[in-house]
Amino acid sequence: MYMKLPSCLLAAATLVCVLAMPQALAHKVNLFAYAEDGEVFVEGYFVDGKKAQNSAVEVYSPAGELLLEGVTNDEGQYRFPIPQHSDLKIVVNAGMGHQSEFVMAADELSDAVPQTDSSRTTTATNAATGDVVEPSAPVVNKRVTSETDELQAVVNHAVKEAIKPLVRELEESQQKASLSGIVGGVGYIMGFLGLFAYFKARQGGRRE
Repeated sequence: MYMKLPSCLLAAATLVCVLAMPQALAHKVNLFAYAEDGEVFVEGYFVDGKKAQNSAVEVYSPAGELLLEGVTNDEGQYRFPIPQHSDLKIVVNAGMGHQSEFVMAADELSDAVPQTDSSRTTTATNAATGDVVEPSAPVVNKRVTSETDELQAVVNHAVKEAIKPLVRELEESQQKASLSGIVGGVGYIMGFLGLFAYFKARQGGRRE
């Protein structure tokens, strides 16, 4: 009787730990971030779909220097202007050890900076210096190129806006899929423990 007690306690402790795993993972915070129009948008959410409200957000430089910090809103979102053109490490801390990190590459930040119209800059400079630009074919070509660039920027912006929900849903579905796999694994372990207890009980009965 006394020899069986430690085994029972070990099985019970293992079962409690296994059952606690899905609940802990369900509260794991995830991070979704993108850069656009000179700003970085951050969204924190849990695996079960809840928003990471009032979560601390910290942004670090590659050297580990804290550049800025803030708190997510009721939708789990936070936005900030691009502090510098380098890799940025974004950290979302929802408390109780629930933290997630993401490194945004410098080239992604560069693409998000609004580009100035070079033709307008040239015109303003010529007006300030008093230079006169004679109409010619190259000026027309520059204007067409500028309009093409603006159109391309509008298209790129529309595509980014269209795929944002898809990317977010894909990340959430992947996290939920991993959670489902863990729950399935828990069921397998519980079945194994039950089978083990059954055989142990039969062996004990035969010895008696």
